[in-house]
Amino acid sequence: MITGAGRSSAAAPYAVRSTKRSINRVLLAMSNDVMHYSLAAEGMSMMTADHKEAVAAFIERREPRFTNS
Repeated sequence: MITGAGRSSAAAPYAVRSTKRSINRVLLAMSNDVMHYSLAAEGMSMMTADHKEAVAAFIERREPRFTNS
């Protein structure tokens, strides 16, 4: 019985290569979607009162007082 990495190295090279390409394409598409969502969410959070409070607290070297707004 072949297990782990030995199994893929014993498989047909074209099939393994194609499978890896497919998996990499899916992961790339997912990472692009996550990146776009993350940038949008970060942009929205920068418009909140809590963001302003965080910046002010950082500059004033004090603990922030967040209001969830």
